Amino acid sequence: MKVLLISTNRFEEPVCYPLGLAYVVSGLERTDNEIEVLDLSFTDNHSKKLVDKLADFNPDVIGLSIRNIDNQSMKYPVFFLSDVKEIVKICKSHSNSKIVVGGAAFNVAPLEILEYTDTDLGIFGEGEVIFNELINRLKKKEDYLSLPGIISRKNEKIIFNDPVFIDPLDRIGFPDRDIFDIDYYIKKASESGYIDAVNIQSKRGCPMNCIYCSYPAIDGEKVRPRSPKNVVDELVSIKRDYGINNVYFVDGLFNYPIWHTEAICQEIIDRGLEIEWGCDLNPRFVSKNLVNLMKKSGCTHAGIGNESGSDTMLKNLKKGFSVEEIVKSCEYLKEYSIYSMCFMMFGGPGEDEKTIKESVSLMDKIKPDLVHAQIGIRVYPGCEIAKIGIREGYILKDTNLLYPTFYLSDKIKDWIYEYSSELSNNDHKWTLNL
Repeated sequence: MKVLLISTNRFEEPVCYPLGLAYVVSGLERTDNEIEVLDLSFTDNHSKKLVDKLADFNPDVIGLSIRNIDNQSMKYPVFFLSDVKEIVKICKSHSNSKIVVGGAAFNVAPLEILEYTDTDLGIFGEGEVIFNELINRLKKKEDYLSLPGIISRKNEKIIFNDPVFIDPLDRIGFPDRDIFDIDYYIKKASESGYIDAVNIQSKRGCPMNCIYCSYPAIDGEKVRPRSPKNVVDELVSIKRDYGINNVYFVDGLFNYPIWHTEAICQEIIDRGLEIEWGCDLNPRFVSKNLVNLMKKSGCTHAGIGNESGSDTMLKNLKKGFSVEEIVKSCEYLKEYSIYSMCFMMFGGPGEDEKTIKESVSLMDKIKPDLVHAQIGIRVYPGCEIAKIGIREGYILKDTNLLYPTFYLSDKIKDWIYEYSSELSNNDHKWTLNL
């Protein structure tokens, strides 16, 4: 069977290698299948590129991987699914292939995405195992609608099977990084000022309760860590096979459980692997010993996912940690000379002038190397902030949250843009996502 897998992401800020699709390809049987991929990034005429590929390859099955729904910008929103809808239309007009939708964005709003893109089949959850089984059943003309993770919308009948979250993760193998031009991703990232074009994942799942976050929908709530040896084996292969010395851990919760992160660092140290890496940290699970091991194992930069510098807002956002823990995290990173980035999310429930100034004052106090602030909180289907927004009258009950929808506290909306711009202009460690 001829299978065409398409990376639909065309957003280049930041440049991001299609890791999820590389994992899916690694799980496909090659003996009886002919597999090709199409990367629609970095092209001025993606429509022509797609039409040409469909004509040349003539696939039986097309898999569409969707990374993001939108750019999460309240002031300058970009809705990525309009591109995906166009891609589906082209596929249908130039091919009779079975179209299957998946990816991180699909897990956030599967039925809504099927309806919007006018597709009728998707995989909810992780696709490395199920997509291969789906291909086998399509080839044999066997029933596939009973497979775990299958979502179907056809003839007004909806099938919504429970998702698959693979455990243990070691059994799925490494992502097939040969399928996309990794050197080109590194080149484009470098041109954009990024050093982390190559990504790696040490675990999946997030048990936290942040009111706005879609990670539990994407990766599941149960934390499923890979074995430290397996993670470092992949790091070794990345350096050996591609000559890459800088990677970024894209785990939604890299330093939980803390023992797992420490074990990865120790494994890197014990094996003498010289590599530089970055990650994002939850302040609740940062210790001096962890940061020491991070530094010794090659960590050069880390983001602190604080989202606020006000205990009131941390509580309202259900972050699960305190300002004191943010302070300690930044102090440890500075002590070990690890470049630190803090993230701010202005405008959540209860945000006012007092909480904004508390956040800014905290950044002045702890002095991270960079602060990235987002104005407004993107409201995704199923997140608690959607219920809060409806209850408070910010969002109408029948609003289709697939489209860019934001929560921004009334108490700051009239002045926060001007205030944030002045902040960024006067202090260059502040960057803004408007």
